[in-house]
Amino acid sequence: MDLPSVQIALNHIDPTDSDLSDPPEDADNTDVDMFEEDSTRAEARVPAKSKAISVSVISDDELMHGFSSSEDDQSRSASPRSPMPCSSKFEEIPTEAREISILNKIVSHLPNDKDLFNLSCSCKTFAALLVPKESAIWKERFLLRYDYPYISDPRHYIFAYQLRRAVLRQFVEFNDPKDPRLGVQMDVLRDMVIEAYKPRQAHLPPPSTSKNLAAFASPHNSPWIRTFLSCFFFPCRGQRYGQPNPLFDAIQLVLSHLLLSPTSQLAHVIKSSRGNYDLAVVYAWDRSLETLFHESAAREEHFKPTLLTYQERRNLKKHSLPDSFLLDTHALLHIRNFWHRHLIEERQGFGSASMVENTYRHMARDLTRAGINLKKWDKHLNDDDLQIAVEWYGHYSTLAQWPKKKQELEEVQSLAEDWQRVDPLSCMADITQKLDFTVSDDNDEDGFWPPMFANIPIFQNTVPGLNSDSASCRFIRGLAPFVVLSSPNDMRTPPDSQSGTRLPKYHPYLAMRLRGVIHAIPAQPRLNSIPGWRRIIMVLYKPTCRHLIQVLEHAEQEYGDSFTTTITTQMAQSGTSHPQVAHILNGVGAAGQQLDPAEMDEHLTTHLCNKLLNNQLWRDGSKFDKDVVEEMEEKYRLSEYLDWNDIDYAYAYEGSILPGGKIMMGRWWRLAMNGEGDGSEWSDALDEVDEGDAMDLDEEAGMADGGHNSNGATHGNGIGSGSGTGSGTGTGRSRSKKLERGPFIFWC
Repeated sequence: MDLPSVQIALNHIDPTDSDLSDPPEDADNTDVDMFEEDSTRAEARVPAKSKAISVSVISDDELMHGFSSSEDDQSRSASPRSPMPCSSKFEEIPTEAREISILNKIVSHLPNDKDLFNLSCSCKTFAALLVPKESAIWKERFLLRYDYPYISDPRHYIFAYQLRRAVLRQFVEFNDPKDPRLGVQMDVLRDMVIEAYKPRQAHLPPPSTSKNLAAFASPHNSPWIRTFLSCFFFPCRGQRYGQPNPLFDAIQLVLSHLLLSPTSQLAHVIKSSRGNYDLAVVYAWDRSLETLFHESAAREEHFKPTLLTYQERRNLKKHSLPDSFLLDTHALLHIRNFWHRHLIEERQGFGSASMVENTYRHMARDLTRAGINLKKWDKHLNDDDLQIAVEWYGHYSTLAQWPKKKQELEEVQSLAEDWQRVDPLSCMADITQKLDFTVSDDNDEDGFWPPMFANIPIFQNTVPGLNSDSASCRFIRGLAPFVVLSSPNDMRTPPDSQSGTRLPKYHPYLAMRLRGVIHAIPAQPRLNSIPGWRRIIMVLYKPTCRHLIQVLEHAEQEYGDSFTTTITTQMAQSGTSHPQVAHILNGVGAAGQQLDPAEMDEHLTTHLCNKLLNNQLWRDGSKFDKDVVEEMEEKYRLSEYLDWNDIDYAYAYEGSILPGGKIMMGRWWRLAMNGEGDGSEWSDALDEVDEGDAMDLDEEAGMADGGHNSNGATHGNGIGSGSGTGSGTGTGRSRSKKLERGPFIFWC
């Protein structure tokens, strides 16, 4: 670190913030640029008629001033003068006790820096051994509290120790965006993040615990972290949601586990509020669809660091200049704050007892009881770590009715507000969604990311280096089932089943399928900042009943459409004449009219359930893990040849895996084969009505389907054959259409 930076940082520390006593008067003449005192200066500080120094209670920050001196002070101390005689009993201690190794052991047992200051003032010998920047005690005291820093010269430990202790002790609130102390504070927090789990040497294994993360997680011992997390956005005068600040936003996101885990003290200490996030940003309401990782019209201006903490930052690994693609960390921060409220906050009323806000806290609570909890990261952050967890649990949020007015959006918030007509994640306290996938680094060989998804323009244009730099990409394929955390008691029986056995309500074979790509993105927000960010793109889709039956029959070596014969028999038993069967299978009636697909769907669903029930290995679903399903589907048809005709409905997920690889969050939207825009987004145009009739508009568009979309699809894994290929109609902003969008969060 450039040494003047320390002086600037400490010049903005208000000494009145400390409730401790002031340092000795002659310490005011010291300077923080140098932390060395020669023995003459130390001797001169001792009063002539005192045999021992009596120092009142001194804070750590005052201690740093007492230990420091500038070059001017040193030059003045070298001028001829008559030093006052010093008589200290400490000078009479045995020579062996003055050995630096023994002295360091003594100092290591001192409880605080005040005692160290007193000891150094006791005699000139101790001052000469303890005060200089070459003293090993500074490194020892630093490592007692923090992880190994990026420091190569031991003489710089005194600078790092002094700055960090002073800044954290006098941490100020983020109120004034022009306050220069804010930049220093963010630099210190950033350093603590990137130094967590840092090994002593590059070739040595990393530590199993992190002192920095322990400090972050303790609101009692570290009041500064409570101050930081209580500010949900970087301040901006006149702006309710502050302003984007890349460094502030990145640090907040990396520390998300402190606010999202029900077991975290800070999650309950930091009070959430509806005012901590903008729902228009969370749901991308009233704006065109855009990915969180997108190409900016102008390249990000790489501003100079506010105040580096120490000179050795230059030794950090250099990253290549990022391209014009940027991660919208500010939008992610809105999403994080949304989940802080909805995963932690209890049910509570507003205004009257009849108005109660429901949240998703029950899901997070039940997951915690099952041992599935948001955790801190457990390894040193770097861009070279390609390890990806393959099992994730979490939640998505959506709206039963897409609001036309923002007031309605803020009132509804999510489907947790409506317990009567919502998907399983909202109405079942013991249900969660699981992502269970396999990872591949060779898409040409495995075909996990099929062309039909890769060619969606919004993905094709925002996945840099997908074809040229496969080393930075990982491809995923698996299942996205709902998981019952308690004992399942809800079973599904086919309508005409004569058997007493039942299928689990959330049979894994009926779960949504998952395909995706994960690729590294540059350190956020700039050079030499926080590494380890990844972008994730997923498509969760529900296969059609016809496709599921074909895969099962192929696994039984029943090649061909054998289920056609079965359905023909079922229709004949129900009174359908044989001349009509061929037309019905093609969706056409005997008179040439277009048939409602409900009858066809019913027979397909019954046949699928019976096939699962009649096979003892398939009945309970325990044999259907991702590997079994993947093998069955791969034998039926190579994964790269996945087709829209095999899909009932689909949802695109796009977001970021936060550094440390424990949390992913972002947005999702519904896909359609002929959907609108670069995102192939499904939409249903809403009739134009007056602004005052916005709620009536929502009722007409969504009431009939009970919170599901008009095509019959649900964001889940029930059996159904609603069309997933309907094209959106209408133009204009998103509030003029019925859309399906929302935030998501998963953790491992």
